[in-house]
Amino acid sequence: MVNEAAALLDRRVTQVTPAALFNRRLQNAEKCLKAGFNHVAMIAVSADRLAKLKQSVDACLGAALAARVGYFTPNEFILHLQGLAAEDSKPPPPIAPGEKIYGKYKVKSKSVPLTPAEAQEREDQACRVIAETMRQSKGA
Repeated sequence: MVNEAAALLDRRVTQVTPAALFNRRLQNAEKCLKAGFNHVAMIAVSADRLAKLKQSVDACLGAALAARVGYFTPNEFILHLQGLAAEDSKPPPPIAPGEKIYGKYKVKSKSVPLTPAEAQEREDQACRVIAETMRQSKGA
């Protein structure tokens, strides 16, 4: 018979906790938080067990790490997962004209449309500057 179930969901860790072995659960939660998981969900059948878990986590991990731990009964956790799924299904905000996303950075750019003659003139000017710079570097 399985006493615990662990599932990894999009950098979130879930652990179903039996009555005993709080120390092991605390170590697992701390290990996952320090490894970069954003949130650890502690699940217990009763509110009493959740209260004991919360008290132990608060005492052992400190406020910064304990803030990233959630406490749920099985039904509450299912509702929590459904809420996360709803958030993930929302489309990203539209990108304004002149903006591009590169990784996690949003880059804004402005440009003036050029005629083909103006584009050729700018390219020729850039080539002249590069050639002059190369001549100067040879002479130095």
